[in-house]
Amino acid sequence: MTDSVRSSCVVAQLKVLELGAGTGAMAIALAAQWRSARYLATDLPCRVSAMAAAFAESGCPMLRATPLIWGGAPPPQSDGGGGGASLVLLADLLYFRGSSLFEPDTLEPLAETVRLALAARCSFALCCFRVRDRRREAHFRALCEARGLAISEPLSE
Repeated sequence: MTDSVRSSCVVAQLKVLELGAGTGAMAIALAAQWRSARYLATDLPCRVSAMAAAFAESGCPMLRATPLIWGGAPPPQSDGGGGGASLVLLADLLYFRGSSLFEPDTLEPLAETVRLALAARCSFALCCFRVRDRRREAHFRALCEARGLAISEPLSE
């Protein structure tokens, strides 16, 4: 099987769960590249309606938006028919500490949400971020490792 055929088969079966999707821009950009993949983008309840409107405007029927509070219940299934995500995407989430000084830090619930998402299916997570605070990023890595998640080295810094 050629690499292009193998890649097409993988993308056709790809189910993406994005945590903290914000405006949904990343999901829209990926959907433009991988048209047969399914996407479930999550964020705080107050952000989901704007994200859903952006998805509707994009014209991609494979994009769905739903609320998710990190650290609570397991993330929703990535598609309507069951089965977890094959890719859990975290894009630039490690800097978010909470809405106020009185809210708990978000790293612990984020790591737990990643663990729960990966437990639903044999899958992997891709965590992309700009290096801003090496101690904070190392702490997130340690939280994930403490939950039994295997961590690969960064592709680049």
